[in-house]
Amino acid sequence: MKTLLTFLLAAALAPAAGAADAPKTYADAQRDLALLSMRAAGTHKALKAKIQQNAADIETVRRLEHAKIKVEEMIQRDNIAKACKVVDVAFTVGTMGVGGIAAATKEGVSVLSKEGAKIAAKYIGKKAAVEAGKESAGVPGYSDSVKVGVYIFNKADESELKGQLSRDNIDLLNRAKRLLEDTSDDRKLKDKLPELHQLLLEAEGKAETSLNQARGLDKLMDDYKKEGEALITEGRRLKAEEKKAADAEAAKAKLAKPAGLVDTSSPKPAEVQPPPAAPQEDPAARKRRIQSAIDAYIASLGGKIAAAEKEAEKAWLAAPKPPGTTYDYDPSGRLDSDNRSLEYLEGQLADVLTYSAMQSLEKSARTLAKSVNEGREAQRSYAAVIKSDVEPHIAAMADLAARWKSVYDTYVPQGFTVADPPVIRGGRTWSLYYEGPLGYAEAYLRGTEGLADKFGAVASRAQASKNAIFAEAKEAAAAYSAKLKEYGDYAPQAAGQLEKLNSQLAKHYEVLNGLPHAFVVEFSREGAGDLASLEAVIRGARSAFSAAQRLEAGGAAIYLDLTGRLEGLKQLGDSPGMQEARFISYGAEEPAHKEAIAPLLKSEAGYTPSLSGTEGWQHERTASSELMFGAEEALAYLKSQEAKLLASYDRAIAAFRANSARDLSYLSKLPPDEYGKEIDRIFAPAQRAEEEKQEITSETAGAPLFGGSERPLLKNTGFWTKAAGERASQLEKATAAFWESGAGKAVAEARRLRELGVDPGGEDKVRAFYDKFRTAYEGRNAGAVMNLVSPDWSSGDEVGDFQELESSLRASFRLYDEIKYSVTGLKAESLGRGGWRACYEAAITSRIFKRNLKHEEKSSVCEELREEDGKLRIVRTLSGRYWSAQ
Repeated sequence: MKTLLTFLLAAALAPAAGAADAPKTYADAQRDLALLSMRAAGTHKALKAKIQQNAADIETVRRLEHAKIKVEEMIQRDNIAKACKVVDVAFTVGTMGVGGIAAATKEGVSVLSKEGAKIAAKYIGKKAAVEAGKESAGVPGYSDSVKVGVYIFNKADESELKGQLSRDNIDLLNRAKRLLEDTSDDRKLKDKLPELHQLLLEAEGKAETSLNQARGLDKLMDDYKKEGEALITEGRRLKAEEKKAADAEAAKAKLAKPAGLVDTSSPKPAEVQPPPAAPQEDPAARKRRIQSAIDAYIASLGGKIAAAEKEAEKAWLAAPKPPGTTYDYDPSGRLDSDNRSLEYLEGQLADVLTYSAMQSLEKSARTLAKSVNEGREAQRSYAAVIKSDVEPHIAAMADLAARWKSVYDTYVPQGFTVADPPVIRGGRTWSLYYEGPLGYAEAYLRGTEGLADKFGAVASRAQASKNAIFAEAKEAAAAYSAKLKEYGDYAPQAAGQLEKLNSQLAKHYEVLNGLPHAFVVEFSREGAGDLASLEAVIRGARSAFSAAQRLEAGGAAIYLDLTGRLEGLKQLGDSPGMQEARFISYGAEEPAHKEAIAPLLKSEAGYTPSLSGTEGWQHERTASSELMFGAEEALAYLKSQEAKLLASYDRAIAAFRANSARDLSYLSKLPPDEYGKEIDRIFAPAQRAEEEKQEITSETAGAPLFGGSERPLLKNTGFWTKAAGERASQLEKATAAFWESGAGKAVAEARRLRELGVDPGGEDKVRAFYDKFRTAYEGRNAGAVMNLVSPDWSSGDEVGDFQELESSLRASFRLYDEIKYSVTGLKAESLGRGGWRACYEAAITSRIFKRNLKHEEKSSVCEELREEDGKLRIVRTLSGRYWSAQ
């Protein structure tokens, strides 16, 4: 379309054959600017597309470089699963916009990126002065910014230089994705690295090619810029010269006098007829007679001149006045207005190239051409009327005035009195009814010489532009109609293909979607907990994954092709050509144009192109990759967790066997607290294994397998493997074997007694306690006695609490000079948990020497003792009375 428009406009606006290349007039400069604008607009469109392509190519290179680096890192770390998920094939936008340039500069990426960013930066601004898409079809003039000299210096909006990854870009990334992710051929990543490197070289080659093309177009835009600047400068100079010449011509026309006016300088003979002389007339009489004749003649001439003047006025008033004629008879204002109109219309030829503008411009130019021709004809007719109807009266006035002057010239020198002759040239009647109208007509005709043809030329050029735009609009409408039909036919087919792919993918997705469930089942109550079974399931899923990848790549290509067609259709629908076609369909004044466009726009009615039926394909499909590699990562993680369990049990078995292999007979002789600690130490490895098992299984049950951080996959089933169960069984057998051994049985018996609270040496402790009690009592040491009694002590007799007991003892010990205390028949019964019940016969003999008094008391006593702060104390006296001597 751009080529057709350029050809038609070039033909319409081209200078005559043999003309020099440089513009000779302002109109030539405007024509050259219009043609240059079209070339610049087309080149700018191509440059934007190439910048977008280069941005997408560089984005592809960046993603492949990132994938290559990650793969190399993962090969070194032997992390194969994660390395396979490094290729980003999302249909994201690669951009050389402001953000892209900043990133390229900051990250120090490839030279291609930096140079592409440098070129793009020349055409990026935060506020674009161009109307969206208006220049894309090569039709300049939708706004003043489209003119060369303004437009090509303008910045495009950043979003205009963003480019979606092309089908070739997606194909390259998909090839890399399949290469790295498809493990069905059992090749290692290091074996695939050379092929990935070749894909990277291919991507770099494409980026280099698109950058070279952008370089060439950028150079062409710079050339256009220089050419446009030169044309603008030259156009301004020519316009100033033409205006100067026009002003001079107008001033000259204003001063010029009309040609062919009545000659008022030709002498006429005087026709004074004095009356006959009287007989014997004296000189004075003779003079009076002649003077009388002169006065009568002059009076006759004055009357005739006045009559002719009235006739001239009458003829002037009867003559039809052309529109726009002013009584000051100065045409310069009207001529200036016409010339400004011509200048404006000539400027519009280059400024606003739309059908509507050209139609209006053509109409205006033709109207003005007609107006000028009509004005010229009216002035010619008016001049003819003045010549035919007014000029005879002016000539008569001039003849009479000439005769009057002859009388004046003849008789005044002889001493006669003659009134000054009237001046016809320059007089009111002459100026207003004769010279003024003729001068105006002549000046207007001279000033408008060729003006109608100039307006006609503008109208023809506007018509040519209008016809060219119509031809382009018709072609655009035809192309859009065909594309719309093509899309309408193809979209259901593409949607059907994608639906078929979805159906095929569903079978493979069913296998892949079952992977998380396989893990859950394996560790459920009915599952075997065998990681080898899961490994077999994953091996079986790889073929489904490989097939899904191929189908996903095919679907992505179909979807991308469909979106590309839709985007192209939308761009064509929004193109200037289609906008013009829509205007022509209702606004064209030329019926043939309207009738030609209308049928082509019927395809728009009632149909809106869409992506219906392609839902789910608008993003990169990563579900299969996430499931496949999620399963492999999950299996690798569970293997590492199982290895931790096995290592824990192996350590526990070895440590327990070492602990239980020693002589353990010493255990029965240990105090209770030391005995418990020693038993715990011997069995600590088994306990640690149990604790580590709880930690590992709890951690695994809460692990975000398959990305399930909010609801962990094994939360409800837990984690326990067959191998770990076998190793736990070995530990259990080791501990069971110990308990069956003689040493184990001895430990078990001792442990049983400890659990019952029975201390084998407890009775000796109780006897030792009462020996200590007896010593303190006989020593009348109330503090020592009370130290063997619990502060919580209670009794059923009249002695109340701990404080009352202490007061009673101190009183007794002060009263008696000697006290003997004996314990016989002591029996101790363990109450468990370090507690005892002691029953015995107590005998107390007390003496007061001064009074030679002796007192004996016997009592059957039962008491409860327990360990407090590591030593026995009496906590309760159940029966018996011995605490104070009576």
